[in-house]
Amino acid sequence: MHLWKKIILAVLVLALAAAGYGWYQYQKAPPDIRQEKGDIEIAAVELLKAFQQDETAANIKYVEKVLIVSGTVTGVQTTSSGQATVYLQTDDMLAAVTCSFYKDDEGIKNIKTGSAARIKGVCTGMLTDVVLNKCSLVE
Repeated sequence: MHLWKKIILAVLVLALAAAGYGWYQYQKAPPDIRQEKGDIEIAAVELLKAFQQDETAANIKYVEKVLIVSGTVTGVQTTSSGQATVYLQTDDMLAAVTCSFYKDDEGIKNIKTGSAARIKGVCTGMLTDVVLNKCSLVE
């Protein structure tokens, strides 16, 4: 009978440890990309070309990586909640590099259409545009 008690106690301890670790992971804040170093620096034109030529290879190379993308700003859009999106020019009239910024990023106020910009963000892949999230300006 003592063996069954030991087994039940061990299972309970393991279940509590697993639940505690799961709660810790659930409550952990996502990393602030503004503090991260860029993994790859690339021009917006070249990034789009890489996805258009071989999307599978580009996904492996760029997706979930912190990129520093440089290019000419073709548009800035801000929602009523303060979420800003910047569009970088490419050689394709129907596609761009879309950069979604943090809501509290003050640097977005300095971006003007037609100006050159270097933007750091996490690449999430290509839909019609190549999409970067959690973006910030790089000085």
